[in-house]
Amino acid sequence: NNQNFHLLWKLKQQKIIPSAMISFSITSLDQNIEPYAVFGGYNTAQIVGGFGGLHFEKVKDNHLNTWALEGQAMNYGETMLAQGGQYVAIVDTGSSQIAVPPKIFEGLKENWKKTLPSIDCQGHEIFCFVDQSC
Repeated sequence: NNQNFHLLWKLKQQKIIPSAMISFSITSLDQNIEPYAVFGGYNTAQIVGGFGGLHFEKVKDNHLNTWALEGQAMNYGETMLAQGGQYVAIVDTGSSQIAVPPKIFEGLKENWKKTLPSIDCQGHEIFCFVDQSC
């Protein structure tokens, strides 16, 4: 219903790009390669096995009406936070947000506190933040 408000869908509808997608090439400064974005496609030279190396996943329906995958397990480093079962896993590569079930979030908070003492999760049931002014 909201496709008319979405830049990628408008570009596709006007036949400016072939697909309503964006792909990013994110590199570090020491690689001497400029990062870039491709509107309407992707660079198969950066995919192991070219197009055949792509693996598409079925989008999992969720109450937030966002794209999501089916989560089955989650590690934090070597620590297993969740295993077995199924849950909606939202990992939005266009932002710095992830969404996980409350039980997994509790495990993340415990591990974050060990490695990042300045993290503040007190009184927050759904998010933590770090004071960047320090």
